[in-house]
Amino acid sequence: TRITHAVFLSDSLFLRRDSNDLEVGGIIISASVVGYNSIESLDPPVSISFLKNPSINGSEPLCSFWNPILDDGYGDWSSDGCQIDESYNDTQDYVTCFCNHLTSFSILLDVSPTIEPTEETPLALALNAVTYIGIIISIFCLLITIISYLSSKKLRASENGQLLINLCLALIGLYVTFIFAIHSTPVIGLCAFVAAALQYFFLVSFMIMAAEAISLYMKLVIVLGRNIPHFVLKATLISWVSPIIIVLLCFAPNYENYVSDHFCRAFNIPYYIGMVVPFLIIYIFNWMVFLLIIVSLFRKTWTSKNFKKKQENISFVRQQLVIVTVLSIFFGLGWGIGLIATQDIYNNKFVRDMFAALFVIITAFHGLFLFIMHCLRSKDVRNVWKQVFYGKFSGQFQMYYSHARSSENTDTLKKK
Repeated sequence: TRITHAVFLSDSLFLRRDSNDLEVGGIIISASVVGYNSIESLDPPVSISFLKNPSINGSEPLCSFWNPILDDGYGDWSSDGCQIDESYNDTQDYVTCFCNHLTSFSILLDVSPTIEPTEETPLALALNAVTYIGIIISIFCLLITIISYLSSKKLRASENGQLLINLCLALIGLYVTFIFAIHSTPVIGLCAFVAAALQYFFLVSFMIMAAEAISLYMKLVIVLGRNIPHFVLKATLISWVSPIIIVLLCFAPNYENYVSDHFCRAFNIPYYIGMVVPFLIIYIFNWMVFLLIIVSLFRKTWTSKNFKKKQENISFVRQQLVIVTVLSIFFGLGWGIGLIATQDIYNNKFVRDMFAALFVIITAFHGLFLFIMHCLRSKDVRNVWKQVFYGKFSGQFQMYYSHARSSENTDTLKKK
């Protein structure tokens, strides 16, 4: 019986369509018996030793053979019938494999990037604490805002009120799914679902912000121009329905792009196509509208007859600063700081940490900022609170006063 063998120094003749982060980490040895198509179920199995390629930085070697019928006949490596020597450890320069058949053998090394756990620095711990505190406060403030606007027919019927209620609902969904995304990593199915929900509420929030930008532009810049009929209804439908299509198109091809061991969110192509690109489009659009509104407001002020008096008044500058602050918060312009806070955009650690802290404060407390601007600073909302507060306690006071008077009258009659 003649045995033929061949040695290949590279895998250039063994092409795969998908490496799955497994790379050939040694020479390829091919062995066969002349006159036999296949030799299987060998007992004892054949023993083959491979010297690991020092130029490949991989781990967890896998004894494999080339199976030409895998991947629809394209061919791929398989580990069926092969196992690594149990005495192997990572310090050895070679790997011994045992296989119960003859074919082309080699070892595969896992070259996938290892994700090191995030270093729990004092800054990271502080930002985590601020994030949780800010989210809890924001959710509470958003709920109060929704109840306040729904309690008044005037507020809930206004265009601004309806858009604000939708934005508050979207932000509550975003905050809640963010918390779940942190704690849902052990369950793959739940993690994928939460990651898709996080992407959905993220897109809804920014689409509603874009609708608010358009609404304010029509009110402050166009003023007497032609308004869009049923604008709120159209904006609401687009903001809540179109993200469903985007998420489904990103989620359907491969749900594994929404699973991670550290945080449940979209990765790879769904992240860039389904989150970054829509965010940048809306973000740039909101910046353009923001600048147009600011320029228009200042131009109207400069051309007004009473500009000299206003210029001498400090309240004028304060008013403009308030307008700029309100619009920037309303349009979500501060969320773009998150791009600067990432490792890939800017490599200076001090600057990145500074922007990360600013980003956490702006995003986690977004609900609080909306509450201050649209509730605490709104006279109409304060009137609603007064009606509810005084109405409730005045009724209790009248009941208490009536009961006290009746008791007093009873005591007087008894004395007589």
